[in-house]
Amino acid sequence: MRGLDLAGLSPVRQVLRRYGAQDHSRWIFRGLLAPFDEPVFVKIWNPGYVRARTLPVALAAGFYDAANVPALRGLVMSEGVCRGYVMAACSHRIRMGPRFYDLICRRTQQTGFFAVQFSPSHTLRIRGLLSMIDLEGVYPVDRLDLVATHHSAFAHAPYAAFVAACAQAPLPPLEPRRSLAKRARAFVRARLISPQPNQRCRRDLIAR
Repeated sequence: MRGLDLAGLSPVRQVLRRYGAQDHSRWIFRGLLAPFDEPVFVKIWNPGYVRARTLPVALAAGFYDAANVPALRGLVMSEGVCRGYVMAACSHRIRMGPRFYDLICRRTQQTGFFAVQFSPSHTLRIRGLLSMIDLEGVYPVDRLDLVATHHSAFAHAPYAAFVAACAQAPLPPLEPRRSLAKRARAFVRARLISPQPNQRCRRDLIAR
């Protein structure tokens, strides 16, 4: 983290949240960042973030690679702990399609991991390829219970049912379905460079 210059990046979104002892706070920035020659998004969290250690484990297991996260440019590491990751800026996809969905299901079967945030709305496009985003919510299938323990929920009901079948477990928590108007507002917020006007970016809360 000491080598990561956030000062030149624009804040996109922050979540300042705790559930008891669990830290769920994270920040997203956008801009140009050396040594990358393209606009990037940087997602950052503190060492105590509830999902801080999940992403390196999933990468090592082969759940993520260039086929399903071609936008991933690298991890942000500090003293052996994953503090975030860097993604190339993507475009919104036209549609996800069954081929990409089947790819993620095969990865779950092959590696024993699942991504709780995987959904059509969390799948974007980069240079003609589809890429997952929101990567850190990834768990072993045999720890499906962590979804509820970490106050999370599946973003895509068909994938939740698939993972539950793999785990031979009851259906896990699902995100509530959003109306068309709410989805439109979320889309607009995602395109903004600055956080909501009444929510100043708390860079001071980011541990160095």
